[in-house]
Amino acid sequence: MDQATIEKWGEKDLWSEKELEELCCGLEPNGARPCTEELNEAGEAIRRGIISKALPCICPSDATAGDHMYGHARFFRPVDAIKWASPKYASFPFKAKRQDGGNEQLTKERDAKIDRPLETRQRRTYLTIIAAMCKHEGLIPKERGTAQRIKEMTDELGAPVDDGTIATMLAEIPDALESRMK
Repeated sequence: MDQATIEKWGEKDLWSEKELEELCCGLEPNGARPCTEELNEAGEAIRRGIISKALPCICPSDATAGDHMYGHARFFRPVDAIKWASPKYASFPFKAKRQDGGNEQLTKERDAKIDRPLETRQRRTYLTIIAAMCKHEGLIPKERGTAQRIKEMTDELGAPVDDGTIATMLAEIPDALESRMK
């Protein structure tokens, strides 16, 4: 694929499942294709990525049987698809950007900090910060729909968090605030 084509596809808001499958194989989407093993394997990997939630997708509620048949029932934000596909496919024309500039040691140090368990005081502090942000955004932690709205925000950020997890954390806010105010 030439650079202009890569840029064109990089600027799209969404890629269909069929388009992502073809991009994974280094092909320009929507061209005539013979059924190849490589395309079939990419399609299967995409379906497994969706099922395992490693590859976030958007499923329109009005998708028809034809949309399903032609790979247009699920769509992917390019940022999510690139993050998922770039380490798996050498011919994939997009590369995920590493936040740490590619330094493996920094990655290990960052992961070690992130993966350690939170102490009670840290957890209360984080919950207090979440409560303050909710108040600033006009969200009421106990109110129905707040967890879904925050989930949408995490999706927009590109770091999705399940709304059930968010609801569990929001339920802990009153106790955290009470303990900090003593």
